[in-house]
Amino acid sequence: IGSADGTAGTSGISYIKDLLAKGYVPLINADIGFGLRRGNFAFSIRSLDVMTFTHRVDKALVDTAAFTEAAVGYGFYLFEGVRLGGNLKVIQGTTMEKNFSLSSNISFGSLMRQSWHHKKLSADWGVDLGATVNLSDLFHSNVIFNPDIGFTVKNLNTPKFKRPKRPEDLATNLPWNTEDYKLKPQYRLGAAIHPIKNRLTVAADIDLNKNETSIPGYKSKQLSLGAEAIVWDGHTVKVPLRVGMNKNLEEDKAPTYVTAGFGTLGHSFDFELGLAVGDRTEKIKGHDWPNALGLSMTFAWYF
Repeated sequence: IGSADGTAGTSGISYIKDLLAKGYVPLINADIGFGLRRGNFAFSIRSLDVMTFTHRVDKALVDTAAFTEAAVGYGFYLFEGVRLGGNLKVIQGTTMEKNFSLSSNISFGSLMRQSWHHKKLSADWGVDLGATVNLSDLFHSNVIFNPDIGFTVKNLNTPKFKRPKRPEDLATNLPWNTEDYKLKPQYRLGAAIHPIKNRLTVAADIDLNKNETSIPGYKSKQLSLGAEAIVWDGHTVKVPLRVGMNKNLEEDKAPTYVTAGFGTLGHSFDFELGLAVGDRTEKIKGHDWPNALGLSMTFAWYF
């Protein structure tokens, strides 16, 4: 969405400016990861990028945070039916900020390169914990639909990352974030039932706390519902199809995501692909676009 020399290819940033002019706060997320597991141990690498655009009068601020984390995990059975686990991770954080005018012809690529000159690198560590309970195993009986219950907490210790120093020549009326970027704890509870053994799973999970986001004043408390059907079950590979929905309960105007996905689940590897689309459209530059769009991909190798 931006050209190499920064003199053309401004269509991407023009969509963002159009949203800002309408009072929206555009948000772009990118998340990619890779994991390995052997026995009770796991190792994963994940990269998460969050880009937020805010504006004041005719000036806008792009606020970007990129996190790369390397995690070592361990899981074990506390006793039959109850499994505990956790991750200890090192996180490298890169924060960047850049002001620009809504009337400028800057391209998206040029904006990103200029933001890179106002970056700040810092590192911290984090802890994730989780627990699952299978009621049939716990009570040594065939509980109807073989239900599972799970609980997770991410970033228990609130990792913190420094932001770039405000430029000395920046006008005082222009926005700039100087406080630390914090990854605050997120608590989540979920449950799943299996109406058709090894073929159909129905699940739901919800945030137990209100989570801050990179958008000022915007809270998040996500409710997710979904179902997974195994449409093909071979000797070494299974193919699941998934459908679901996701809703932020804290914001009335937040989009409801409709989700779908598929994958391949094997003895030594997993591959999963998912798509999420908002339930409404927004007219931008004369075209109707979904008010939210997401794509996810996961690959895991077990050895």
